[in-house]
Amino acid sequence: MKLSTVIRLIAFPGVAVHETAHFLACSVTGTKVTKTRLLMSRGNGFIEHERPSNIVFAALITGFPLALNTLIGFMLFGVFFTNTDLVVAATSLWLGISCAIHAFPSSCDALNLWNRCVEDLKQGKILSALFFPAAILLMVTDKLRLLWFDLIFAAMLFFFSWAVFSGALSF
Repeated sequence: MKLSTVIRLIAFPGVAVHETAHFLACSVTGTKVTKTRLLMSRGNGFIEHERPSNIVFAALITGFPLALNTLIGFMLFGVFFTNTDLVVAATSLWLGISCAIHAFPSSCDALNLWNRCVEDLKQGKILSALFFPAAILLMVTDKLRLLWFDLIFAAMLFFFSWAVFSGALSF
């Protein structure tokens, strides 16, 4: 079994948060969810839904896991840095890493956004052109997973959280 697969299996809570974020975004946008699997045996999950009514809703459904997983990961790292109880600190560290490494939308999510942009542009909806850079960026971040980009992101979020919660970085 590859090391990346082992890490993904250990980090399963982040998958559930990621898929829940898709589900919440569907709920907020009024997009009907047709099938839900928060966790499967390989440590992944998915949300199937109907076509969102517009490109903005499609982008929100695609990108909300990045926002939610990052926010929850940041808060859990904060618990790690501010809690003296070993069990609470260790659990919050594990869950924070799990959320952070599963923050980025999958290749399927990015492809769905790309395809929606293409379809809308063919129909003359030029607003969709604004979302091509986001779709490209998500595709690139998905390919960067081969270079441990998701783990690097988790480490960067961890150190940013340390800077905020230790007072080294103040606003």
